[in-house]
Amino acid sequence: MSIMKRNLKIVIAKTLIVIALIVIVCQICYFKGYKSEWDKIKCSTLKQHSPKFIIMILTANSSKYASRRRNIRMEYLSYPFKHRSEFKHYFYVQRSLSMLQENAIYNDFLWYKGVDRYDKLSTKVWSGFKTLYDNYDFEYVIKTDDDTAINLDILYNSVVANYNATKPFYGGVFSGVKGRIARGPLHANAKWHRICLPGTNFSRPINGRAQGSLYVLDKESIQNAINLDIPPSNCEIEDLYTGSLMQMIKVKQYKVSGSVGAKWKTKCNQTEYYYNKQCSKYAFLHRVHNERDWNIVRQMYFNQTH
Repeated sequence: MSIMKRNLKIVIAKTLIVIALIVIVCQICYFKGYKSEWDKIKCSTLKQHSPKFIIMILTANSSKYASRRRNIRMEYLSYPFKHRSEFKHYFYVQRSLSMLQENAIYNDFLWYKGVDRYDKLSTKVWSGFKTLYDNYDFEYVIKTDDDTAINLDILYNSVVANYNATKPFYGGVFSGVKGRIARGPLHANAKWHRICLPGTNFSRPINGRAQGSLYVLDKESIQNAINLDIPPSNCEIEDLYTGSLMQMIKVKQYKVSGSVGAKWKTKCNQTEYYYNKQCSKYAFLHRVHNERDWNIVRQMYFNQTH
């Protein structure tokens, strides 16, 4: 009897040691950093559902952006859209102590290891695309900002139903069809390709680009653009750079209905949006900044208010 008790104690002790080692390894993954996003996946013992879409949300380290992330988690990421299970989101941010603490709670950060500045935005965005391509399973990536609200069902139907899951795919709200830069500090009247693709033989003018508030790329387009191995150089306006790459690999443009800028705030207000058919078809709304904006979004997308 004493032998059985001793053996039982040994088994229990070994089990506790194994559990302690697993906890330590996962703590290292979350708090000490990991070599790649794939290491993060290996720390999980649960089999994850492979989403059709990954939402890569650009954000930054400050209290202002923390409130934006909180609103996004509480609003459209929490609403029970029909196709919600087809989407997985990551906030793309530089690692810091406060970000590690936040990620320990939500586990929804994709880490950026480069210089996080607006004048390095193309580098940041395409570093994110490459991290996702190398380490995650998906069909499409939605690049968006932390002041953009998305109706996931409308966006899903726009890509999958309207275009029958066309690939390669480059979707968004397009502008700049004359092939010239519409905004930004770099040579406002120059052809896009001369800025965004220096040193190449690409001489055709750009046929427009999707606005950076939200656009959709499929995995094949991301792979083909990465294989070009053309750095942004001085083209750090990321939607221009992305438009140039998509033009170079000859990806067709597909329209996704959305409102870029702040015009929707008056056009789709709480009393009149019901009479505006266009508002009810928007897949996304840009510049959602305060409680009044979110209240309009709730009525439009969720038919509720706070």
